[in-house]
Amino acid sequence: MKLHLAPGEHRVYTVRRFMRSESIVLVDILDHGDGLGVRWAVAVRPGDTVAFTGRRPEFLPSDDVDGYLFLADSAAVPAIAAIFESLGETDSVTAVLKTPAYEDRALVRVCPRWDVEWLAAGDSLVDAARLLSPTPARLQGWIGTETVTAHQLRELMLDRYMHIDDLKAGVYWSSEETWTESYNRSVERFLRLKAEGQDMTDPNVLEKLTFDDRHS
Repeated sequence: MKLHLAPGEHRVYTVRRFMRSESIVLVDILDHGDGLGVRWAVAVRPGDTVAFTGRRPEFLPSDDVDGYLFLADSAAVPAIAAIFESLGETDSVTAVLKTPAYEDRALVRVCPRWDVEWLAAGDSLVDAARLLSPTPARLQGWIGTETVTAHQLRELMLDRYMHIDDLKAGVYWSSEETWTESYNRSVERFLRLKAEGQDMTDPNVLEKLTFDDRHS
């Protein structure tokens, strides 16, 4: 969901759990220093009014695939935790997660038969993904990492493991620009593609909102 934190400023967070009967929405906010979301979370108090708007789902399990492949870093831990809670113990799940902090790993439910690899701070998520064995099975993929890494992983997944229709790749942070700068570029691309008459429900078009040719 899009959480409005200050006039003209918002951030996007994963809904960890929605308890309709109690009108409660739970979100996890990663503490990565002096970010806008962290400052808001520290300052907000019970009784304060919170404004938020919905966004399209990050992940919907498909009935047409044989298994799932997840590649993510610490920024995507809340999303991974929510996604894993939606999957069954007998689902075929492979994941490579660069989450050095053990307290973050504790947030993620992992079933015994799932193949989940945890990477340390100095490990390369891209290198680890290259070591995954190709499979003839149809996989549904999900990526949530830093900008450059997400571009590299997306290219790798499409080249070796799956079709674009089965992949949801997202950028969770950037080492090159602020979140606001990245969001504004995405809005500009959305308006340009819409003006060109593109089908904004086409997954190939939606990917262009996040992935351009700057890192190809």
